[in-house]
Amino acid sequence: MPFALLLYGLAAAPADEAMTWRVGDVTYRYAAASRELVAACAGTSFRPLVDFGPAFLFGGKERAPADLTLSLLSAERRAGGLRCRYCAAFGAESADYALDIGPAEGGLRLRLTSTSALCPRVHAGRTVGFGAWRRFGYTRNAEPYGQPFWPRVAYAPESGLYVAARWDMAASAGTAWDAPDQRFQGEGDFAAALDVVYDTRTDGTRMTLDETLLLRVGRDPWATLPPPAQKPSEYRQELAPCVFLDVWGGTAVETEYFLRHLAALTQGRVRFYTILENWETGGFDSLLPDSILMPDYPPNPGIGTVEELRSLSRYASSVGRYGMRTNYVYLREASPSAKAGRAVQALAPDGKPRWHTRPADWLPLARRQEAEIHDLFAPNASFSDQLTSGGGPWSYIDYDARQPRAGSMGEALAQQRRLCRLIKDTHRGPLGSETNIDEQLLGEFVDTGDFGIFDGYHRAFTPEFKLRRLQGLSCFHGMGLMYRYFEMPPFKAFHAGTTSYLADPAQYDDYRAAEVLWWARSSGTTRSSRCARWPTGRMGAGRTCNSS
Repeated sequence: MPFALLLYGLAAAPADEAMTWRVGDVTYRYAAASRELVAACAGTSFRPLVDFGPAFLFGGKERAPADLTLSLLSAERRAGGLRCRYCAAFGAESADYALDIGPAEGGLRLRLTSTSALCPRVHAGRTVGFGAWRRFGYTRNAEPYGQPFWPRVAYAPESGLYVAARWDMAASAGTAWDAPDQRFQGEGDFAAALDVVYDTRTDGTRMTLDETLLLRVGRDPWATLPPPAQKPSEYRQELAPCVFLDVWGGTAVETEYFLRHLAALTQGRVRFYTILENWETGGFDSLLPDSILMPDYPPNPGIGTVEELRSLSRYASSVGRYGMRTNYVYLREASPSAKAGRAVQALAPDGKPRWHTRPADWLPLARRQEAEIHDLFAPNASFSDQLTSGGGPWSYIDYDARQPRAGSMGEALAQQRRLCRLIKDTHRGPLGSETNIDEQLLGEFVDTGDFGIFDGYHRAFTPEFKLRRLQGLSCFHGMGLMYRYFEMPPFKAFHAGTTSYLADPAQYDDYRAAEVLWWARSSGTTRSSRCARWPTGRMGAGRTCNSS
């Protein structure tokens, strides 16, 4: 969005002067000494980030910005913005931090940095003077769960203004987000955004402060909500008209026969995107993160020999895209890579093992295994499980202080993205994953998958966010595992065998309606196909079939 920039001062801005930026129809004014930021639009002004800044551990306790004595050390103009250095003091203790503020991406970007390792939390502050307000979710992360602790945009009915403040996951040195204020509506002050938490690592230290917040204000919600930063999938248009075959049962020979039968029925008019889920050495998921390690760990002989799997791959690739499921996130003790020390569990802050393989091992493991899969079978697509189902990079953090950038969600996300690109580049084709909750991976990193929504049967939601923000990134194939649509994790009814959706026509219809509503279409010529056994499948209706 174009902006006009009004700067007061030259190399150094006096402490008693402010800087003003015009971004679209919004004017932002920041006073360095008082740290007061004012946003004005359509005759209404308010303070969006009161007490924005880091907390510090002073006197053995966490001290919020409002509890600290803050003094301006310097203010310097930099590249259209302002860099301010502050001293935060509590009694005899103090720490310095810097704030870089300036226009970017249709709003203001505020970056906080410090060399101090005494910051346990960063506060976005409070929005003051907004009047009565309502909040609603606007991220894919929030959409599957409907939980109140994800980022939200605030709307003021009286002025018609929206304000959205969101931390940049990819640039974060923090470990998690926290939402002390989970109200959906009210009047008066409210938390401008979530807090960023800095948990300790295994040696008791923390990453030093580095957080970036994007603030956007406006009268149009879709001009206010921050758009995804990543590029769209390069395979989106190709995948849109494909029929997705999610193959869980049968042998390689049977699957190839099934696919040849479908190709004959459609007479070359339909392309198929086929994923073979159950083929791994030792049986399904039994030796993760290893799916194959020749010659000692060949594919599951109950599914097929190397030559039979190679034949399936050749034919499936000739009629569309074909890939074989892997999982580098989950780790089994019996894994040959685990026994050899090539796959190690991530550590929690207390040094105890976490549930997943440490991100530092993902790339070496995938580089070896994906190359072997490609050399043996030459697939032209891929599927890797659990990459997109964590809800945020904090699900995959390793707190081992011996690792670079340990305890950082930004590093965990970077490792996720590197893994995705390595898999895609190895096979020169699209990558799918599970549930697609992690919005920050959709598009150039993960091309497709199911658009899961948990407990959608019991709550209201709208497809507008998906259509306006996510539709151009990826190609989705159905709502995902059917039972997830009817309850929340840990899916007690499903695991107890007491679910009723398979015997309830009304629930069937609701799930079908959700499939149609959330179905991703990329062009007006998209064809649809449905398998007769779709209700038992992993990825429901639309262009999806399930073989089991």
